[in-house]
Amino acid sequence: MHISERVGESTCNPVDQADSCRIDIHRWPSTATIATMARKKVPLDVEKEVLVRSRRRCAICFGLNRDTTIRQGQIAHLDGRNSNNDSENLVFLCFNHHDLLDSRTSQSKGFSLAEVREYRQELHVAISDAWRKPLTKGEATHTPAVWPEGQYVRETEGSEAQIHVRLVAPMRLHISGFAAWGTWRECPNIGELDFEAMLSGDQVTYTYDMPWAEPLFQYKATIRFRSDGLDLDEADDTHGMFGHNVSFKGIYRKASEGDT
Repeated sequence: MHISERVGESTCNPVDQADSCRIDIHRWPSTATIATMARKKVPLDVEKEVLVRSRRRCAICFGLNRDTTIRQGQIAHLDGRNSNNDSENLVFLCFNHHDLLDSRTSQSKGFSLAEVREYRQELHVAISDAWRKPLTKGEATHTPAVWPEGQYVRETEGSEAQIHVRLVAPMRLHISGFAAWGTWRECPNIGELDFEAMLSGDQVTYTYDMPWAEPLFQYKATIRFRSDGLDLDEADDTHGMFGHNVSFKGIYRKASEGDT
C-alpha cells in the first residue's frame, strides 16, 4: 500500500482487492484501520517545525549515506496514520524514500520505524551541530548571532530566578528554570518553568492555558536574548501560575562559571 502526501494522489480504496491493500502487520496498523481513517492536513505550525528541523534533508538519505543534499520531498507519517500529526510521528523524506517507507515487498526487508526514527535523530543532531559553526564565504567568516544556550540568573531584593537554555534541535530550545520569592524566609515561595519552543529571531514565546483561573487565563512569557543576558516579560498578575508573588519577569545576566 502506498500512502502519499502528494497533491492529487489518493490512498488505498477500501473496496479494492485485499491483496492490493495488504500491510505488514508488524510495522503498520491493520488494513481496515488505514482504509477507513480520515486524512487530516498537517497543521502549519507542525509542518514548519518538521521542515526547519530537517532543513529539507531526507532522514533516510542521511542515515544510509550521510547525504545532506537538499531534496524535494514530502512529510511522512511514521506510524502510517495520516490522522496522527504529532511532530514526533513526522519525518521529512525524499520522494523515493517516502515511497519505499510506505511500500511492502516480499523480496527485501523494508525500513522499520525504529530505524527511521534513529536516522531522523542523527540528522537533527548533525544539523544542530553544523548550524552552530561560523559561516565562511571566500576569505570572510560570519559568526551567527549569539547562541542563547547557557545559564541565566536574576537577583533582586527578596527574590531570585535562574533559567537554563539548551538547544535540542535546529532553532528549537528547551527552557527550564525556577524562581523564588521570600528568600529571607526558611521556606520561600517557588515556581518552575519547563518547555520547548522555536527560536524566532532573538526571542521565544511560551503560552499556557490555565483552566483553574476565573475567568480563563492564558499565561504568556516572552524571552528576548541579548549577548550578555536575556529579558523575560510576563503579565504582572500570573493568576496563580506559580507560588504567591513568584514571577520570572525581569532582566537576567548570563551566568559565569563561578555562579551556582
